[in-house]
Amino acid sequence: MPALPPPYRGPFCSELTRVVPTDEVSDCVASSGIDIANAATGGVVPTDAAEREALRVDSGDTVGGMTLEALQVGLRKRYGLNAVLISGRDAIEKALDDGFALVVFGIYSSLERKRRYQDKADFLHAMFFDRQDARFFFHADPLAGPKTNGSEMPREVFRTYAKSGGFKALGLREASARNQGGPNMGQTTVTTSPIHPAINVSYAAGTQRFTATGRASAMKSDGRAFVDADVTIEQADNRVPHGHGFLRLSSGGSAGFYVLRSAVTPVTTALPPGPDCAAATDPLNAQIERLQAQIAALQAPDDPAQP
Repeated sequence: MPALPPPYRGPFCSELTRVVPTDEVSDCVASSGIDIANAATGGVVPTDAAEREALRVDSGDTVGGMTLEALQVGLRKRYGLNAVLISGRDAIEKALDDGFALVVFGIYSSLERKRRYQDKADFLHAMFFDRQDARFFFHADPLAGPKTNGSEMPREVFRTYAKSGGFKALGLREASARNQGGPNMGQTTVTTSPIHPAINVSYAAGTQRFTATGRASAMKSDGRAFVDADVTIEQADNRVPHGHGFLRLSSGGSAGFYVLRSAVTPVTTALPPGPDCAAATDPLNAQIERLQAQIAALQAPDDPAQP
């Protein structure tokens, strides 16, 4: 088998970081799920708290304690990524060696205290793992905090941890999003410019929401939310709404979605200057204009000069 290229490793998600200003349910499964999505898309999927919460919501979780099956649903719904459930020691280790990034369950207390980030450890935990070398796997613990770079874990330590969780995992092949569904993700770049502190805005029922890969359902009622970043979405194949002039929602059930600057109104603090909102374009608009021109041509009266 040819040697695999080095795995992509972006910043890792922390379950300790809260989306301002809410104190929402945080979850190690959603945090590790964001990490494997980030690894699978070469960094396209962001690993911040707002995106973690959006994935959790899309997975159907409302109280914490998400299952791997629920995470599988969320990854498919939000990014079009088809994660695979893997069970058994040999299958899990083979997947890691073959280039998969995994979310792996284990009882946290199965790890020595020096490998844990808190004393309380009598619970089922989920962490990110991928390949390292013949002696180690690489892992990132969502309890490590927002600045962790991950670390090596000896294979025998990993086996003890994974065994305590029943050798259960969910995986995506690293840096190969184009082969796993979600064809837009491999051609999409999302650039964010943080707004700090986050700003409270109001919106009307019908306000359109967007993801990096297309339209989402519109807001069902008037409401308020916080926005924490200016966003530019670059789309190589011009199939989804893209451009600059987007804002990222960071609170409530729509956390992680994008809205147009022009579609919201600051409640107290003005939004910082940003690019012209009109630059956020939807390729559907161009299609509509072409159809309208074709319809107008068909409806035009016949030229009497023609036989």
